[in-house]
Amino acid sequence: MNIETTVELDVPDHNNDVIANVHNNSNNGQIISEVDNDEELIKLQNLKREVMLDICKLLCDFSYDTVTVFKLEKWCPEQLQLAFGLGAGVLSFYKVWDAEKQDMIFKLNQKNE
Repeated sequence: MNIETTVELDVPDHNNDVIANVHNNSNNGQIISEVDNDEELIKLQNLKREVMLDICKLLCDFSYDTVTVFKLEKWCPEQLQLAFGLGAGVLSFYKVWDAEKQDMIFKLNQKNE
């Protein structure tokens, strides 16, 4: 007797059409996971890149704010603090730009279908 289950992964934005089919074979207890096509893998890679950008931006923000809040100007040069602030700003701008680019590509692909 074979049991087949479909699991839908909820991913924010227009990446929510990622579906992984999980087949559970009760004869030998193995679970085999398949991803339907390469587009879904690309979407997951883009989501991973967005998360990594968020982590880097938050680290820059944390470093910049830590110097200000705890008055660590003696141990951290002003140029380094400004570099953290600039890094956070650049990463934020890149994230917005990349999200708009992906949205435009998604809309163009929908229009062509």
